[in-house]
Amino acid sequence: MPSFVRRVALGAALVVAVLMWSRPAAAQIPDTFKNLKVLPKDIPKEQLLKVMRGFTTGLGVRCDFCHMEPPGPRGPGGPPTDFASDEKENKAKARVMMKMVAAINGDYLKQIAEGEMAPTIGCETCHRGTKEPPEPLAEKLAHTTTTRGVDAAFDTYVDLKAKYADAGLYDFRAETLVRTSRVLAESQHPDESLAFLKKAKTVMPDSADIAAALGAALAQSGDVEGGKAELERALSIDPKNGMARFILERLKQGGGPPR
Repeated sequence: MPSFVRRVALGAALVVAVLMWSRPAAAQIPDTFKNLKVLPKDIPKEQLLKVMRGFTTGLGVRCDFCHMEPPGPRGPGGPPTDFASDEKENKAKARVMMKMVAAINGDYLKQIAEGEMAPTIGCETCHRGTKEPPEPLAEKLAHTTTTRGVDAAFDTYVDLKAKYADAGLYDFRAETLVRTSRVLAESQHPDESLAFLKKAKTVMPDSADIAAALGAALAQSGDVEGGKAELERALSIDPKNGMARFILERLKQGGGPPR
């Protein structure tokens, strides 16, 4: 198999257990192909099907996401899908994404490791089975905090966790809540950052990382004693928490909180 085909095939997640194409759709795939602009024009039919299946699983879509479906009822004997048409914008985007995935896998990741151990990416790396790649949770929560408030942000967090905890779309660990507070602080919202960490403490009271971040934020806000108390609480949860120990020692020595 040509190396380009191999890279695209890997990037499209060929090894899939669930085929999302319906049998009628697969049955109408022609034996020869027109208007191939990224994949080799002589690519075998089965190889092309595997690439397309990688797209459908990676984005959770069907053929008509990129290809033109003719009007009228679908099913056996109905008009075939116009696979050659470039009318849909998603098809043009898919071609760009295919080139990007092939370049990342073939030109960059192979510099990290060679052979079977070489890492690869695919559609699902970013899309996680959705049409649009999910926004990083810390960014989503920070935006919600600044536009609708801390309580609304945590309502969003709880709702997303209930819906997608097992889907791998978002990172629901304490580190994400700490990262959200950092996004808020770095975007000149220190009060919201502190309020977010106070709320995070009630959600994950046993997180040393949240306690350490809250201690630092309290100290930065001028509440040095409150900050020390949270840093000591962080160390009671995790005596090896380096950030809490460093900041606490600095405060005890009369130094200011880190910025």
